[in-house]
Amino acid sequence: MTSENSIETPKLICLYLSEKGRLLANRISPVTAALSDVEMADIFTSYDQIVFVTTAAIAVRSIAPHIRTKSADPSVVCVDEEGSYAIPLLGGHRGANTLARTIAATIGSQAIITNPSDRSNTYTLNSFVGFHAVGDVAHIQAQLNSGVTPRITKKLDWPLPAVLSESLTSEAGPEIVLSIAEPDLGHLKDRGIVQLIPEALVVGVGCSSDATTEEVSSAITLTMSEANLAIEAIANFATIDIRKDHPAITALNRPTEFFISAQLAQVDVPNPSSTVRDSVGSASVAEAAAILSSGSAGSLIAPKRKFRAVTVAVAQKAARLGRLFVVGLGPGNPDLRTFQAAKIISHAEVVTGFGPYVDLCNDLLSPNQKIRRFPIGEETERVDFAIHSALSGDEVALVCSGDPGVFAMASLAFERADLIGFDPNLISVIPGVTAALASSAVAGAILGHDHVYISLSDLMTPWPVIEKRVSAAAEADLVTAFYNPKSRRRVSQLKKAIGILGQFRPPSTPVVIAKAVGRDHQSVEIVQLQDFHGDQVDMETLVIVGSTTSTFSGIRAYTPRGYGDKQ
Repeated sequence: MTSENSIETPKLICLYLSEKGRLLANRISPVTAALSDVEMADIFTSYDQIVFVTTAAIAVRSIAPHIRTKSADPSVVCVDEEGSYAIPLLGGHRGANTLARTIAATIGSQAIITNPSDRSNTYTLNSFVGFHAVGDVAHIQAQLNSGVTPRITKKLDWPLPAVLSESLTSEAGPEIVLSIAEPDLGHLKDRGIVQLIPEALVVGVGCSSDATTEEVSSAITLTMSEANLAIEAIANFATIDIRKDHPAITALNRPTEFFISAQLAQVDVPNPSSTVRDSVGSASVAEAAAILSSGSAGSLIAPKRKFRAVTVAVAQKAARLGRLFVVGLGPGNPDLRTFQAAKIISHAEVVTGFGPYVDLCNDLLSPNQKIRRFPIGEETERVDFAIHSALSGDEVALVCSGDPGVFAMASLAFERADLIGFDPNLISVIPGVTAALASSAVAGAILGHDHVYISLSDLMTPWPVIEKRVSAAAEADLVTAFYNPKSRRRVSQLKKAIGILGQFRPPSTPVVIAKAVGRDHQSVEIVQLQDFHGDQVDMETLVIVGSTTSTFSGIRAYTPRGYGDKQ
């Protein structure tokens, strides 16, 4: 644990052999280590994602002695030292495929995915984060791969994986049961059923200093079985902070939340103990810790069970809160997309946005995600869909070109969240490279000094207001980047705006005409203001008009900062 009252999540580590591998590893993960410096047994139990920058053979030999089960093993990906391929070796359905795609998008390599479900563009039952699939998994997965739609039976009020939510209305097909009950594997296989078990439970543990690892483990197993609860449903453990280093607690090998006695003492529990109060300052550890860790809307479902040196209680967590990430893709080229954006899109349960923008991140998408493309003009509808998906408990990526806060969806997301009643603290804006920045870079450095962005679209803003802003920028001698300069129906605004700037700029002022920067059909032209006619401008074009100090060298346009004046 790094701090009280927080759940520790194992992080990604990248292992390398050579100096060349180290440099590549640093691009993949902030946590790296030389393969020769680590004990693989410790790495296998401490991290849930391991990347090898080695040959596949070395990676396989390194992990082979430590492989246990699908549900317990970490995700393992191998990347060659040239950075050409990212290959999932272990745990493909538990996140390795997604990790490989994220790495590929980040370093410009190719993800090699070999799972049949991925190749058939079908979601995989045992790869949903926070869920465990048991029962007749292989048989039903084969049916799903062939295009069969399952029927869902919910025995628990808990959000389904987003891609399964559309199957709730199905009345035929193989059955998937959402439940935290202890699974009867024989019954499930005989009946051709998959039980999907969400990690919805917190197990509170109290133990004396002399409790053994076997006693704690057995007490947890027996308590769960007596309450007819699946071990797979355990999301995390919770206990008092003075047991943080107890061998039996550290051996649980699961995220554990620790509370100080003053916190536990504030919890109203059904089975308080004066003996426990005298010992640790709180009348309860197991029940109080389980209740606290389950959240304000959680509930105790298995009261304290006492053993010789151990107490165990179980609480059901509050249904998870979804989050909305408004993600900037940059101008279109994956090389100009941030690692943070790629990671969030790869791990989102729902990805949505304007159709062509969703297409810009196709390399990050997987069959386990719910994808919703919207046509142009349905900005409010796409934001509302994203918010309602998050309200249902999903992690949602609403993708935008450029930066979400620049003439895109971020402001509308906050506006609609206020109206719908979605907590704005659950909205994160992931910045991206703007079209203006990318265009300026390709053309030189025309945004090198003070500048302004102005949208010429009068669909939302009346033209007199836009005209006033253009006039202010012209008079202030600001380099001016015009977004939405022209469409099939809007043809006069750009001409008027250029006319206003022309009153304050010399005829030789450089004008950058940048179309589809960062995409395959990119074109950039630099002309003088007197030669600008705008015939080649459309909605994919950004027009940047320089200031009176902007210069065109014949190759590149730039706006000096004024350093030369100080010499």
